[in-house]
Amino acid sequence: MIFVDSNVLVALVDPHDALRDRAAADMRMLRSKPLLLTWPVLTESLHFLRTAPLRLALDQVIAAFAMKLAEPNLSPPLHDVLLWLRRYKDHRPDFTDAYLVNATLLDRKLSVWTYDSEFSTIWRRPDGSAVPLAVK
Repeated sequence: MIFVDSNVLVALVDPHDALRDRAAADMRMLRSKPLLLTWPVLTESLHFLRTAPLRLALDQVIAAFAMKLAEPNLSPPLHDVLLWLRRYKDHRPDFTDAYLVNATLLDRKLSVWTYDSEFSTIWRRPDGSAVPLAVK
């Protein structure tokens, strides 16, 4: 199961995004795997996709690739997310990043599809392990 980050969604939707070709290529590789969305990812994506046509395109991408909203049991406790944000405050992570990092501890089959380099260079899960990435 793969958590899809907002930078991936934006790249798949926005024809002017610099990561669009990379996201399309990665989608061809990952499309057969269960792709999960979280409320923080959707909120952040909608913040960047401000126009009605881009938001419609987001809906179409979600449907076309059968992306599903993650079940509540894959939502990390708010306290853990906020604690992680304090731990990495000098690097200024956002809530969505903290949420995804913490959520990967809830099921060992979870990974994150993101283009944020901090997931591989800086962020660590609360247990100190590397964040499992769907694409390297």
